[in-house]
Amino acid sequence: MGARRHLATFGCASGGFGELFCGYEAVRSLGGQNVVCIYDLLPKTIPWSFSPEQLQHYESWFSAIVCESDAAVCISESVAHELKAHLAGLPQPVRMPVGWFQLGGNFRYSKTLPVGADVAAITRTSSPFFLSVGTLEPRKGYHVSLDAMEELWKHGIDVHFVIVGRYGWMSDVLQRRILEHEEQGKHLHWLQNANDAELHCLYSSAHALVFASIAEGFGLPIIEAANDGLPVIASDIPIFREVGGKNISYFRALDSSDLARKLREAMTKERQPQKIEVPGWKQSTQQLLDMVRTQSYQLK
Repeated sequence: MGARRHLATFGCASGGFGELFCGYEAVRSLGGQNVVCIYDLLPKTIPWSFSPEQLQHYESWFSAIVCESDAAVCISESVAHELKAHLAGLPQPVRMPVGWFQLGGNFRYSKTLPVGADVAAITRTSSPFFLSVGTLEPRKGYHVSLDAMEELWKHGIDVHFVIVGRYGWMSDVLQRRILEHEEQGKHLHWLQNANDAELHCLYSSAHALVFASIAEGFGLPIIEAANDGLPVIASDIPIFREVGGKNISYFRALDSSDLARKLREAMTKERQPQKIEVPGWKQSTQQLLDMVRTQSYQLK
């Protein structure tokens, strides 16, 4: 059978790193290996978008868990290369194999969850609407999306913009901008607590998804949108190219004028969905387990 291996998957969660490290040593004493799963390196690649407390916690986790692991698996090729380069560039370089696997998805929406009046009204409007999904935080690029939408409204274009996401961190200014906007409740809608059924309803009715992030570990809304037949307009960053390929439309990251141009183009066309194939969670898990069991990591 060979050496027994232990797969440990950790996020940037609360403490207990000392106990986890003891668990690492216990696994090694039994001839096993510890493998950490990395979703992203955003606190390291764009530290300005996180609070000092978040950065401190992430650094403690990274040093205690990631740097002490025997191997790492990432949820995208982009993150895997970022991790490999970062480990090699540390003052004391860490050398470990790094691989990546494809996240899965089983899209089942509850038919028993209610669709609220606000969502129902948005989906019944005769005017097209664009949708953005994600927590309000600096890297999501909501200010770029709003700038682009304001350019359309300034020219009298009757189009709605719907934001689905809870208020995150370091976004007080953005929150005020949305809540105090002259189009709030008219052409601008912020839904902080949409349930799965409402999100499915919006994905199914919108003209396109607008995804203006400047950095992501994967970009789940792209897959969710494609599953519901919704076209995607996303910032042109490597991870979105990896996930969306030629199946989605791109604009220059942080360029609201280019995004506004893409929105205008989209409004001249019928909704033309592009399907992005996604494995089920069973297949995704099997791919992950096969990589760990055979040590077939792409980056040695």
